[in-house]
Amino acid sequence: MAAELEPNQQYVLKMSSTSSSNKIQLPQWSGSKFRATITSYMQEDYNNHDLQVDSYDAYRTISILSPVVPPVVIPMGGGGGGFDNSPKDADNGVFLPKNSLRISKQASTNATSVWLAQIDADQLKKGLEMLKIKKQAQNMFSFELNSVDDGAKVEIPASALKDAIASKSNAVFSIQSDVGTYNVPILIFKDVASKLNADLKDVKITISINKASDKSYEMLKKANPSIKTLLDHPIEFTIIAETLSGSKLELNDFSGTYVERKIIAPNTLNANKTTAVSYDTVTGKMMFIPAVMTQVNGKSEVTIKSSHNSMYTLVELSKSFDDTNEHWAKNDIDLLASKFIVQGINESSFTPDEHVTRAQFASMLVSALGLIPDAKGTQFSDVKNEDWFAGSVGTAAKVGLVEGTANGQFESGQDITREQMAIMISRAINLAGKEVKSEAAQDKLSRFTDSGEISDWAKEAVAQTLRANIVNGLTEQSFAPKELATRGQATVMLKRFLQYVQFIN
Repeated sequence: MAAELEPNQQYVLKMSSTSSSNKIQLPQWSGSKFRATITSYMQEDYNNHDLQVDSYDAYRTISILSPVVPPVVIPMGGGGGGFDNSPKDADNGVFLPKNSLRISKQASTNATSVWLAQIDADQLKKGLEMLKIKKQAQNMFSFELNSVDDGAKVEIPASALKDAIASKSNAVFSIQSDVGTYNVPILIFKDVASKLNADLKDVKITISINKASDKSYEMLKKANPSIKTLLDHPIEFTIIAETLSGSKLELNDFSGTYVERKIIAPNTLNANKTTAVSYDTVTGKMMFIPAVMTQVNGKSEVTIKSSHNSMYTLVELSKSFDDTNEHWAKNDIDLLASKFIVQGINESSFTPDEHVTRAQFASMLVSALGLIPDAKGTQFSDVKNEDWFAGSVGTAAKVGLVEGTANGQFESGQDITREQMAIMISRAINLAGKEVKSEAAQDKLSRFTDSGEISDWAKEAVAQTLRANIVNGLTEQSFAPKELATRGQATVMLKRFLQYVQFIN
């Protein structure tokens, strides 16, 4: 190629299987160094070759193993065709028409077919400028990709994000496809450039929604043979930031920020029996993920809320215990046990009237929030890494759900009181992004004759949980703040909490 390249353009190089060379030389663009992606399309494989183009490095060797199959490319609209490809107003913000995207079909290493949509930086900036002047609640920048086979990837130039992060920090990119929808808060990209030690203008963000491979699905079923899966493939959501030089950063942990994803199930689901879970391909374990379900045209739309990226699916499980058949909390115990949130002391016993310890309740709450246990978060002197609860206590401490005592201990084996449980639930409400009006909540305390026994540090939390109808008095006149809570009581409070913050139906 002898002509100078232009930025943000796609070039299709056609070579025959009898080409005498397997090298391509790209000319330098006079504006600055840039990165080019060459995709070689072969009969059985697709390969992406990334290189930085300057006067010193402008060659890439590509092996052509079989006759070349031309790429499927849907060009951007505009030009002389009369298409208006500029961002458009929407009720919830702004949307970018499909003809504003450069779309091409790719293939991934797991034999699935994925569509890549590249967004023009100027159109992105224009849409974000439109979003700035809209109302606070109109914060969605939507991209709709239909008929995307096994998945979709959207490539966003980070250069357009800097001003938007400062002026419309609640903006959300909504990637909508047949496979699923991913609503990504723009604020999670705030520190990406510094983590990559790069300038924001030299970073691109790739947001992906893909069906997992057949191999991953078979692993999931093999590791959990007794659990019914409701999707033909798990759905994987990923975000990768990449620099011109090829440095990559995968964004998996959103530091407690709950990010929405939507999956359409092919039929109507029973919300009490269906659970959204993340799946760990290394351990084979499933973990509860907050989700609510609505019915749309005979199908179920499942809105998943998670603070980390993973592989997700929907499962159906029915769990019960022999010792809860006549217990007042049976329905809630069965529900949360079937959702992987609470566990029995063994397969057949839950012991609902036993006291619950601080470690047990921390573990229950971390599970209810869909958080990943991580022992590195704890600094308590009496919590060892090998303790069964170390991961849950570590995560609970990291996100601010629990605090230690004055001597630096957690006192994990100590039975938890009703007021201690109330303060942990109050913190969980805040972490979930909800709030309770404390002014109105304080009035709730006055009806209890023992309100003076509530510790000063717990009064606001007790009032909030009463106002939210998560915690009730032990009787009409008594709250009993120092009373020890039972496993059954804790489970009922967790179920009410999950419904209050809309983490379950």
